[in-house]
Amino acid sequence: KILCFAVAEGEPVSPASTSRGLEEKLSNVTYHVKELSKAGVLELTGTRPARGAVEHFYAPVSTALAHPLIQAVLKEAGASPK
Repeated sequence: KILCFAVAEGEPVSPASTSRGLEEKLSNVTYHVKELSKAGVLELTGTRPARGAVEHFYAPVSTALAHPLIQAVLKEAGASPK
């Protein structure tokens, strides 16, 4: 769901914006975004200060989007890169 959301947005997303968009707990989204980043599916593209913290922004990695398994997941979810 996180990857599909990021692809559908067409621009880097933060765990906070993803959490709101998917109506999921921020802690769960943050954990999974970090795991997707470790796996090379999402990459950190920038940060900015937000309410006394730092908001991190991630975008899908183009080589990961080309993987047949990820292509199948995106196709099933009806998500396509903008």
